[in-house]
Amino acid sequence: LDHGLTIDGSVRFDTIEQTGTRTEGAGGAFDVDGDDIIDAPEMMVSLNTGQGGIANFEVDHTSFTLGANYLVSDTLSVFGRYSDGAAFNGERQLFNSLNAGG
Repeated sequence: LDHGLTIDGSVRFDTIEQTGTRTEGAGGAFDVDGDDIIDAPEMMVSLNTGQGGIANFEVDHTSFTLGANYLVSDTLSVFGRYSDGAAFNGERQLFNSLNAGG
C-alpha cells in the first residue's frame, strides 16, 4: 500500500443478559419521618407498588469499525470512518418484553 495510507479496524461482540424481576414505583404522599405531618418534600415520594413482572432477556450484537487516513502532504490529511454498533438500554427492554417468559 501507499506509505501515506493508514487503515484500521476492529470487531467486538457484546452480550447482555438479565434474569430476575422488576418492581414498579408510583409517586404519592408519604410521611417519611413519621411525625404525622406531610411536609412539602413528602408530598411526592416514590413508592414501591409491589407490582412488576419477570425481567428475563438476553441481547447480543456484533459491532465493527473500519477507518482510513491518507496523508496527502505534510500539512494535509483526509480521513474517513464507518462503524456499526448498538446501545444496550436494559431499562427500555424491561418495559417492552414483559410476557410470561420475560
